[in-house]
Amino acid sequence: MTDLIRRPVGAPLDARPLTEPVSRADVAAFTREMKRRFPAPERGVSYYLMLGVLIFGGCVPLLWAATVIFASAVDTGNTSLLWVAGLTAAMFGLLTTTILRGVFPSIRRRTEAYRIARFAAANGLEYLNRVDNPPLPGWIFRSGINKRATNVVRVARPKEIEIGNYQYTEPRGESSVTQAWGYVTARIDTPLRDLRLLDVTGDFTARGADAYGIRALFTPAVLARLATPRGKLDVEVADGRLFLYTSSPASTAEPATWTHLFDMVDVVSSTLERWTPRDR
Repeated sequence: MTDLIRRPVGAPLDARPLTEPVSRADVAAFTREMKRRFPAPERGVSYYLMLGVLIFGGCVPLLWAATVIFASAVDTGNTSLLWVAGLTAAMFGLLTTTILRGVFPSIRRRTEAYRIARFAAANGLEYLNRVDNPPLPGWIFRSGINKRATNVVRVARPKEIEIGNYQYTEPRGESSVTQAWGYVTARIDTPLRDLRLLDVTGDFTARGADAYGIRALFTPAVLARLATPRGKLDVEVADGRLFLYTSSPASTAEPATWTHLFDMVDVVSSTLERWTPRDR
């Protein structure tokens, strides 16, 4: 594994903080400091009501049912009941694990955040553990409620780039769905009207006044460089900014992901620069 993350423009970045061993004590201290510097909004009454419903309406009944069924199986010697008890216990374990993961960040997530923060510090980059309601003009940032960007890294030179992970809640009637994205955004010099190119490495849907003309610039050679194992890639231009959206986290502790993201920004930016007013 290389110790450097090479960029098309600018000096290579030191990747070692992303992969070096870290101690649990350092991760715990970092987590406490992040909670102090980036406090999460107070959770509303509805959150605690839902948590209570899951615990007392789900976990407790499942645990009680598993205990009763198991006791009955032992008393009667009915092996079928043992299977039912085991299945009920497994459901209890799954629901409990899901709740705990939602309430308490896993050690893996805390460690990853610590590694990304060390990576940013080692390379003179800005790190923000959490940004609520990020003021960005991209379409994903205008949707839903409970909007939050995490593990945000900002590169100031030689090209302004921001990389982070983003999620928001999308109300759907009486229920809701959490949408999660990885994103990269950068300033662009090319004067472009707003556009969106959806799933550029797949079906490739174009939206916007200039979208279909620009779509032609994304030749098979360009698309091959954009191909990513991290899910589909959407491209947007909004208010003079380029946005790349991936269906998996962008800010990670994987050096290869950072290399690919910087390369994608360069590829898309240079492709869009070929679009000039006379092409309209």
